[in-house]
Amino acid sequence: RQATHHTTPDPSPERADFGLPYLDERGFQLLLPSAAASATMPFDDVTRGASAAVAAAMNKSHKRLDTQGQSALAIQNQIRKKLMANMRLHRFNLAERLMFESKVLAESARFINQTLIFAFLLISLRYSSKEVEKRSIYDNLNGAFDFEALEDYADRQDFVESGLPMISEASKSYFLRSSIYFDDGGGGGTIILREATMFTGPKFSGQLALNGAEFSFTAWVKTGNSFVTGNILRKGLANSGPGSEALSCWSWNLHVTFGQRLHFGGHDYFPTPDSFPPSQSVKRQEEIGPASTPFQAGKWAFLTVTVSGTTATFFHDLTQIGSVTLQKPLSDCLNPSGIQVGGSGMQLGDVRYHRSALILADIEELTSAGGSLADLSTGSEPQEFSTTEIEKLDGSVNSNFNTLASNNRNLNVMNQANFVLQLAQPTDPSTYQSAAAKVGKVDVNTTVLSDGTRSFIRLAKGPERLTETRAADDHRYLMQWPSFAGRGATLSMWYRHNEPCIEPTDPCGMYLLDARDGATPCWGFWLQSNPLLFWVNTPGNSDSGFLDTVPGMDEKYTFQTDKAWRHVALVLDETDNTAKVYLDGTLAAQRAWGSAVDQADCSTPEKKLAYGRATPGYTYGAEVEVFDFRLYDHGTTGPLTPAHIRTLAQDAVAKATLGGEANTCLTIDNLRMQEKEWADKFGHTCSWYAENFQAFPGLCDYPGAAENCPSACKSTQECWLDAQPSKAYYTWDSIQRIDPGENAPNGTTLCLGDALDSATIVAECESWVEGGGAASTAAFAKWATSYEAAKGQRLDLRQCAAVEQAILEGCAFNSEAVKQFTAASQANNGDFSIAFWVRPLTQSSLQPDTARFIPHLQFLSSFSPPTHNMAWGLWENPNGEVRLFSECDQMEENIEMKAASDSGWTFIAITKKNSRSGVDPDATVVTNLGTNFEGSAWTAPQCLFDAENFFQALEVNYPVAISPIMMVPEAVPVALLQQQYLSDRPSMEVKDGPSGTADDLASIEVEKEDFTKASVLVAPPIIFQTRAMPASECSNSFAQQFIKDQHARMTSEQCAAPFDCEADLLQDPAQLLACTGDSMTEEKHVGLDPVNFKGTGYADFLFSITESIFLARDGVIHNAGDFIDRMTTEAQIILVFFTPRVGTTTVLTVDAGFDTSAAIEVDVRVEHYEIVEDGDLTAFMIIQIMIFFPVAFMTIDVCIHFRQTAKAVIEQKKADMEAQRLADTKRRQAREGVKTGVAEMAVGMGFKVVFGLVTDVIKALRMLFLDLIDLAIAGLVIVYVALRMPAVTDSADDALRVVGKLGNIEWTSRDLSLSQKTSQFLESISEINDLLAWQVILDRLCTFVLLLSLLRLLKCTSMHPRLALLEGTLVKAWDDLWHSAILILLLMTCFAGIATWSFGSERPDFADFETSLQKLFEMTFGEFPDDWTESFELRLFTVLYFMIVFLLVQNFLLAVIVEAYMGVRKDNEELKTEQEFIMDISSSIYSHYLAARKGWPMPWKLGPLLEDWIARRSIGYQDLLRTGMFRNKEAVTSFIKYYRKFDFLEPEPFNEYGPVITNDQDRMVHELELRLAKQQGVRLPTLKEFAHENLKIAADRKGKPRPRKAPNGTTPNGNGVNGNGMNSNGMNGNGNGNGFSGNGQGGVYKEGGFGGGGFSVNRSLTPVPPLPGTIPREGSISATSDVAFFLAPNQRTSVQPTYPPYGMPGSDMGSMPGVRMPGVWGGRY
Repeated sequence: RQATHHTTPDPSPERADFGLPYLDERGFQLLLPSAAASATMPFDDVTRGASAAVAAAMNKSHKRLDTQGQSALAIQNQIRKKLMANMRLHRFNLAERLMFESKVLAESARFINQTLIFAFLLISLRYSSKEVEKRSIYDNLNGAFDFEALEDYADRQDFVESGLPMISEASKSYFLRSSIYFDDGGGGGTIILREATMFTGPKFSGQLALNGAEFSFTAWVKTGNSFVTGNILRKGLANSGPGSEALSCWSWNLHVTFGQRLHFGGHDYFPTPDSFPPSQSVKRQEEIGPASTPFQAGKWAFLTVTVSGTTATFFHDLTQIGSVTLQKPLSDCLNPSGIQVGGSGMQLGDVRYHRSALILADIEELTSAGGSLADLSTGSEPQEFSTTEIEKLDGSVNSNFNTLASNNRNLNVMNQANFVLQLAQPTDPSTYQSAAAKVGKVDVNTTVLSDGTRSFIRLAKGPERLTETRAADDHRYLMQWPSFAGRGATLSMWYRHNEPCIEPTDPCGMYLLDARDGATPCWGFWLQSNPLLFWVNTPGNSDSGFLDTVPGMDEKYTFQTDKAWRHVALVLDETDNTAKVYLDGTLAAQRAWGSAVDQADCSTPEKKLAYGRATPGYTYGAEVEVFDFRLYDHGTTGPLTPAHIRTLAQDAVAKATLGGEANTCLTIDNLRMQEKEWADKFGHTCSWYAENFQAFPGLCDYPGAAENCPSACKSTQECWLDAQPSKAYYTWDSIQRIDPGENAPNGTTLCLGDALDSATIVAECESWVEGGGAASTAAFAKWATSYEAAKGQRLDLRQCAAVEQAILEGCAFNSEAVKQFTAASQANNGDFSIAFWVRPLTQSSLQPDTARFIPHLQFLSSFSPPTHNMAWGLWENPNGEVRLFSECDQMEENIEMKAASDSGWTFIAITKKNSRSGVDPDATVVTNLGTNFEGSAWTAPQCLFDAENFFQALEVNYPVAISPIMMVPEAVPVALLQQQYLSDRPSMEVKDGPSGTADDLASIEVEKEDFTKASVLVAPPIIFQTRAMPASECSNSFAQQFIKDQHARMTSEQCAAPFDCEADLLQDPAQLLACTGDSMTEEKHVGLDPVNFKGTGYADFLFSITESIFLARDGVIHNAGDFIDRMTTEAQIILVFFTPRVGTTTVLTVDAGFDTSAAIEVDVRVEHYEIVEDGDLTAFMIIQIMIFFPVAFMTIDVCIHFRQTAKAVIEQKKADMEAQRLADTKRRQAREGVKTGVAEMAVGMGFKVVFGLVTDVIKALRMLFLDLIDLAIAGLVIVYVALRMPAVTDSADDALRVVGKLGNIEWTSRDLSLSQKTSQFLESISEINDLLAWQVILDRLCTFVLLLSLLRLLKCTSMHPRLALLEGTLVKAWDDLWHSAILILLLMTCFAGIATWSFGSERPDFADFETSLQKLFEMTFGEFPDDWTESFELRLFTVLYFMIVFLLVQNFLLAVIVEAYMGVRKDNEELKTEQEFIMDISSSIYSHYLAARKGWPMPWKLGPLLEDWIARRSIGYQDLLRTGMFRNKEAVTSFIKYYRKFDFLEPEPFNEYGPVITNDQDRMVHELELRLAKQQGVRLPTLKEFAHENLKIAADRKGKPRPRKAPNGTTPNGNGVNGNGMNSNGMNGNGNGNGFSGNGQGGVYKEGGFGGGGFSVNRSLTPVPPLPGTIPREGSISATSDVAFFLAPNQRTSVQPTYPPYGMPGSDMGSMPGVRMPGVWGGRY
């Protein structure tokens, strides 16, 4: 009624505290604004904003309503009771559900926290470690190095001979700058021969091209005792013309006495003497070498020759033995046959060609490291000859073909010569020779005659021939010849030398005069034809002897023909006591007489002068003719002057008498000296006669040959003139190849003088063209006219871009030589001669319309404007012409050329003579032997456009090979030019010139291949080994004696004479065989000092071991293969890679372990060091910081639980100690009947306290085990993050510092020694290893943390029974698994021992105990050996293992696991309060949310309370309201409504005996109970009777000490609380002994029967509320031990009566199964 009028009084403060709404009679909430406001907000908030009066009125009204509200509240409570009477919940299941929700929520938080830690670690690893990329790197390396194949090596020799080379070869493809990817075509160097090879003769190899002005050859060389000389390397000429067999483009020669020599230039050598014509015949190739350095036979030596420009340097090992200056730079040629390697008696190895000129440091690298460090550091090596057998055969065939062609050519020449000889018409010498002189003694006519200037006595008139006089009485003697004793004398005669000599093997010479006093010689005069020598002799004078002719006298001045008379004069000059010989009126030789000339003549009456060929003991020599033999007595007028002698030689009367010019010598400018354009009927020109005249002297008897080919046939004698040869200048020092290439403008090349700069030329051209100078000068007009009239291709010099493109830097010539030539020419009235050889190179060298070769050269004086003084090319004449231009004359001279060769060399020359007094100007062009003469129309000398430079550049309009251009500042006689042509032609025919242009040689085209590898090898692979010293004694005496016996037999057999072994081998048995001793740490090995690198050992470059034959260190030569030998204990090959795409440094390590036998064990490791930068680094740092939050949460959680557990344990311990004290006291009193003394009790208790304390500590640790694990995880994570963060943040800097340092070692530096470079390298490798070692430590720490966290995460899955399948299975199966493991270990150990003993000596898979265990583990999973059927023992072993382990034990394990799993599954099926995992998680969260929102008590508070209400089977509204934990009555109502939706919370149906039986099994048990009760004459008690009985028991025990739960889980009067301990089968365990038991897991009691009899303590540990604001931790406990039965809602007991009622606590009165009681929440433990 009050509610209807809304006059419900304000509730009392007590009721208001409940926060319950007011209900009407139907139980619905009333609308009471004031009451609601007071229950939900402060009163001040309600009245806030109102006036003071209104506020006062409202306050007064509120107080008046208080009494009325109390009545309304009472009515509402009664109504609510009635309405909620039927809304009840299953008390036990509700308590279990509430605690389950609390546990799930708390454990979910821990599960999420552990998951976050695990996830953050993995995410941070994702940003700091790119596993996919590392796997890609691993796969790539595995594909290249074949890890499986490496690990399969089991033999030392196989690993060294195959494995190491495989690693070495595979690593080369990972060098970014390897020669694999930069193909220079061998221009950077070539390995001609790698393996040591013995030669019995030269062998043809592949093609080798020298590139550039610098190169070197190196080789290991050893010679036999019979070796004399041979070529190490040789490239012969491709042309097989006469004389080419002995010529080489280049050859590296070795002589046993002289040592190394370098021969070169056979293809492009062109003499450039300072004078023209050359003063002596020149070589056809260069031959140079250092001072003689004998080569020791039978010993290996490393020989080196380097060429740099014009300097060749020779080395023997590491000693420089000399340097030689080359006359010209060395170039290469083409030869299809390839090069020749080696010679007879020579052994060669590692023969290499190097692109640069090596210095001593480079040679040291080659000898000590096996290659240049520049190559080793990039995985490069000189290109290796890959000559196939077919190519070698092809080279041999080519050589043989050339030899055959040469033989055929010689045969052809012979046949042709025979045809010519058949037509020859030799002249009978008798027709022109003089009559023979009288034999015997002839008196001299002493009449004094005069030549108009001086008087003389004619000793013989002649002409007469001095014939052979062999007998003594045939000698000719001039008697009574006047004496010149006391004076000097001159002997003058005309002399003709008749050839050949009578004795062909003797020199063509004779004693012309021999003066004697009886038998005593006074003086003599000898004259020899070839070479032209004179001899004067005075008896007893050691200074007398040969008078050498003028240095440089050409052979042509010797006696060339038997028809030409020569004037000879011998002057015995008393004024200076010399003997002088004049030939053709010119001084030819002179020498000191050695004594006074005036004492030379004989003075006795018996003197006589032997005349012609006859002197005592001399009876051979050539016949000669003499005419007008005079003796000039110097008397008082002195010796004849040179002018007087020249007059005598030019005596026209004498010449006419002798036949005139036809029979006397002629000067070179005589027209009779010129070759004619003549050919015999067979087409042979004078050139052919010149080539073959020596071999077939009768050829020139062919009609017309001698007359038309005077020089070729030597049919005319050139007079010796005392004229100095002209100075000759040359543009280059060797033959040049000028090939402009396809991109040259109009096929033209510009060769600049070395004084010009191409950039300046182009700039001046552009300036001149832009300034309009193209039509400004007459000089330019002359060039323009010539350019426009030219029919061949020319370069328009007005096109500056074309000029720039046409310039070829490599053909620059000597500007200074041109300048000097120009100055000398101008000083000589402008006379000059220019000559050169030229040859076409390719088809593009020929005229496109006629296919003829016409030389095109423009001698440019300037570019801006373009001018030229001389031009060669095609204008009007079809053969080409030469045009001369003069700045001071508008006219130009055009001289026609003869036809040039279209394939071979052509000699071209021009000789220009300007006008002068008495001389007409003329110009002659010589083409080979052909001449074209033209008188000049210029009345004045040619005016040059540049007075200082005849030309400054050469414009070459077609590809040509051209010799050095010879420039002579005078008009050279045509005959002299023709003689030069005939002299040079044989050598030029076999010269092909250089194989490339100068620019080609200066630059080498490199083809870049695509680098397909993801990783780059940043340093050469290194091999490191540890070694053992040979042991002085072996472990057993027999082994030591065996070694000594074998050494003795070796000494007496293998090393006995004549065989000689090394001294160390003879003296030390350990050199033959030895056992291993201590580690080698101080001695050298293969010249290496021990280093501290992964221990003390020896480190070397892998390439040095695998790519070398010998290594020379400290003056000792070592075999590279000796690096790893029987004393090696372990070897590591280390390769460092960098992958730029992912910033990862990778170290590949191949470990090879060697034992005392030949067996090895190889293991491959791949380690990575990663760079983290930019976004990845930022993300990593964020994740690392975030990981501290879950770590902090976990740490706080552990600390809270530590505190709670410690508090509970302490309280429990106090209670237990008190209970134990009282129990001990009672037992003593009962035993002794008296009270025990205090001291005795103290001793007993002290011992128990100590023992109990230890036990409690152990139990506490077991209780806190997971907390300790959590604490360990937190600490390890903090440590890992603290170490990992700086390592990651510094990764880029560390990589830059270490890897960058390694990649930037200056391997090519010549300022650093080899030891410094290797030291830097090893230091960098060590630093990388340190980084990787730290990385490995961090990775292992992270792996351990992850594994530990994973295990803890798996443990966290126990938060929900349906999720805890794995954990539950392991727990259930743990006991069986543990004992199964013992059994398996026993079986595996036994089987492994049997396998090792039985098969270890033969099979690597059972080599040792550890390996056998690994193999047996594989066999457990079916990986049986493929060949297990080969032997009976192996078959038996395999079958037994299969049956025992594979079939039985393995299935035992499966059975144990399956059984445990089925148990867990059965338990899960019996669960009532749990649902599906996700549903339980969501409902738990939602229930906690509702509790906070609607004012419910938290589940972890309400659950334990309801659990203690064991006397109630269901609870309702009034029960929950009495707890006082709900905010208001509405909260209770909403709580019941929420939980009623769960089916398992429906109350159980009860009758007077308890729960109504609903299943067959329980019904059977109940029937059994009824039968037992009937048999005993009792009935089953009702629940009411059961309760009264227990109340009586409680009353009887009131005031008595309560039984306490002991630490071991027992009570003083019973057998434990639910088992045997807290963490064993204790609370909520599996015990079925005396007392209450349950099969629950995770702290939830399940229904079960009673075992044994009497009462048992049910609960002594109950949850303790957590600290405010924290999540309740599962298993939090407090020690309460009330023994009273539950009588009131606020009571908590730990004892419940067992059934049947006639049992008492601690008694043994049987049991009554079948009564189901609720269990106890036991928490996580």
